[in-house]
Amino acid sequence: MVISWQVYCLIIAAATNAALALAVGLRLRTLAVAPLTASLVMCGLWAGFYAVELQASTLELKVLAIQIRGLFMPFYMVVSYEAAHRFVTGRRSLTGWKLGALLVVPLLAVVFNWLPDTAFFRYDYRIDSTGPISVLQFAQGPWARVL
Repeated sequence: MVISWQVYCLIIAAATNAALALAVGLRLRTLAVAPLTASLVMCGLWAGFYAVELQASTLELKVLAIQIRGLFMPFYMVVSYEAAHRFVTGRRSLTGWKLGALLVVPLLAVVFNWLPDTAFFRYDYRIDSTGPISVLQFAQGPWARVL
């Protein structure tokens, strides 16, 4: 199996994000450490599972990789907002009902991501092998446009 330069770049991005998350978690002493570290970990996982998706040869593995990415990426916006707010104001923003209200859309996205054979999020999976890398293609349902 030949690994393309795009996959190498994604692997480097995943490793860089992991190293940055470790450095931030160990060295930074502000209120924003937890959400900033979480956002770096999410970016690293996104890059790592995208590399897995590009290297996978079967449709099932490619779909599984995109579904795993769909477990944490809907929460990236929430975590990034909280990190920015904590850096700017020095206090927490998302607590109580605000956190619950903001998590409705990401939680629904995770649920719809794992529903089998639904046209509500993604459907009609296929592999496009016309280029140097076999890429997963799919049709997007109405919920995918929300994200």
